[in-house]
Amino acid sequence: MGKYDRIKRYTKDPESGCWVWYGAEKVWYEGRMWYPTTLLWTLIKKEPVGPGMILRQLCATPSCVNPDHRERVPKDSPIQPYRWGSRR
Repeated sequence: MGKYDRIKRYTKDPESGCWVWYGAEKVWYEGRMWYPTTLLWTLIKKEPVGPGMILRQLCATPSCVNPDHRERVPKDSPIQPYRWGSRR
């Protein structure tokens, strides 16, 4: 098993650009448990989410883990509606 095999548990939807996660709720990676969205953000964007920050989802697919469909915002920022369409 390769280093990234545990986190490649998603399929890419060519229509929406979403990476639909089908793995467990959390993933063991390099000695700790991660939420898939946070782990993929950290590995692909090459920056941590950071204390006091969260990843806001920009698409309407609940299981999407594509870092390009997230934005880093302060925890206390107001929730805004989805920007990339509506749920199917």
